[in-house]
Amino acid sequence: QSGSEDDLRLGMYVVVTGTVDDSGQRSTASLVSYDDDLQGPISAISETTAGVEKTLTVLGVQVTVDKLVTVFDDVSYDSLVVGDLVEVSGYVQSTDTIRATRIEKKENFVAGVSEIELKGSVTGLTGTTFTVNSFTVDASSADLSDLPGATLRNGQFVEVKGTLSGNTIVATRIELEDDDF
Repeated sequence: QSGSEDDLRLGMYVVVTGTVDDSGQRSTASLVSYDDDLQGPISAISETTAGVEKTLTVLGVQVTVDKLVTVFDDVSYDSLVVGDLVEVSGYVQSTDTIRATRIEKKENFVAGVSEIELKGSVTGLTGTTFTVNSFTVDASSADLSDLPGATLRNGQFVEVKGTLSGNTIVATRIELEDDDF
């Protein structure tokens, strides 16, 4: 969706498209794109470097936060707790590891109610049920209009939006993702 400069926040990992002048000293952005990497409840926290780094587990993804580098919004390094629903932006190091540049607390997680977002490849597709990472996705009521032909296929790299109960995501929307973002 379109936005303005006011929608950008410190710590958001963005992709900038534009031009650089002949001197290489001045550039002009024509497009700035932002897409959070993950939104879900913190299910575990472990301190990896005493007082400086923690690893959060969010929807099975290991998220490294750094007290001195990560930007925190509506939460602090010290106040992160299991059950916080957080939006994560940062450097995706693999499908299950992110180094966070920004963590924003959305609310306290409520199973079956709070909106989550998870990216990954569609596997084990049977009808409207498939797996992303270790989560079962029920896409029977999901908006698939962003997918080619509005059709799910094994191997598609997608962002699943919906609610989480146990290990099942009830999808409300599934979007094709650019895995190079």
